[in-house]
Amino acid sequence: SIHDDMAHQLPPPGTARFGEATTLLAGDALFSLAIHTLTIGLPATVSLRARLSMVEELSSTVAFDLVGGQQLDACGARLIDADLAQRIRQQQTGSLLQSAVRMGCQVAGATAYQAALLDSYADGLGRLVQLSEELDHPQGPSHTLVLPEVEACEAQCLEALEPFGDEADELRVMLRKVIARVVL
Repeated sequence: SIHDDMAHQLPPPGTARFGEATTLLAGDALFSLAIHTLTIGLPATVSLRARLSMVEELSSTVAFDLVGGQQLDACGARLIDADLAQRIRQQQTGSLLQSAVRMGCQVAGATAYQAALLDSYADGLGRLVQLSEELDHPQGPSHTLVLPEVEACEAQCLEALEPFGDEADELRVMLRKVIARVVL
């Protein structure tokens, strides 16, 4: 299984706790529920065009980025290099976070400028989450090797949130929590 190497984490991921079959079924169910929510579970004020756009956003993120990233991870474990590691990082959790932010911007009616800023925030936050996951891996990089990237991601996120002022305080709190997880 792709996730067997993560069995050392506490708490263990779903695969280690419930088995691969149950974890795969849970993922299928969650994806189906997400599509259900996007098609009929949103407020009536969200247009059909926006709903279809969000279904496309989520579907392509799952199909190309999450599944593609998992495949790179599975195949690349033997031949990992810095470029491949970066591609894997960008194609997994980070992509899902960016997709969620893009969909949230559509539901909230964000301007193109606001959406671009929040997309930049989600990109930096997603890279931090991926770094955290890499650091949890026994063969992962050391904390000192990733500190420059952590600082760059933090600066990117804070710059993206600056125009929102106090309205983005919760996002700053989330950023600090993720950074604390990475640098511990």
